[in-house]
Amino acid sequence: GMDDLTRQQTAIDILTEAGYTWETAPTIEDETFTAGSGLIGPDGEAVGQLELIVPTASYDPLRATFGNYISGVAQAMGINLVAIPTDFNKIVNDVFALDEDNNYTSPFDMFILGYSLGNAAFPTFHCSFFCTGGDSNNTQYSNEDYDAAADAFDAALTEEDAFAAMWEMERLIARDKPHVPLFDTGILEFYNNRVAYPFTETLSGLQFLSGQQSTVTAR
Repeated sequence: GMDDLTRQQTAIDILTEAGYTWETAPTIEDETFTAGSGLIGPDGEAVGQLELIVPTASYDPLRATFGNYISGVAQAMGINLVAIPTDFNKIVNDVFALDEDNNYTSPFDMFILGYSLGNAAFPTFHCSFFCTGGDSNNTQYSNEDYDAAADAFDAALTEEDAFAAMWEMERLIARDKPHVPLFDTGILEFYNNRVAYPFTETLSGLQFLSGQQSTVTAR
């Protein structure tokens, strides 16, 4: 719901409060935004160039467009972020690269990819994506409080305890942002009207096993 100037001022405030400075700071005067340059980290060192790995426009025009937009906004904020159009298979190989000890190596700054959350009825994806050592934690996010909340979720004996632990994990992810959801693409699915699913509204649609295909009946 923010206009561009409010977003820009919010970004400046967040970076400033976190201890970042600039060689030339972005400014807003008389309802006019002036781009900055040369972001300097809280340690006093120049941040330098960052790379955002994105699918090519021919493969995925939406994610390619988002990558270019994010790069442009970052550049205006003085963050030297460059979008790198990359073959989809190479992106997957890079962001899911493992070393000899089966740990993610994360040879990237940022990337844009799609993902599915698995079974929403019992959301184990929280730990898979974000627990220390999680099997899909390719950003290597690690937070002791998050791990403790994940353990509490697994140990919960009531729905109330499970929900409390789950929302604590959600709060930490919303604060730390190892992943930032950009958009959700709608899914059109077609099936014969003689086929009856137990339900037809589910996250990620009826694909995979979400539609409980083994219980489908024919009229």
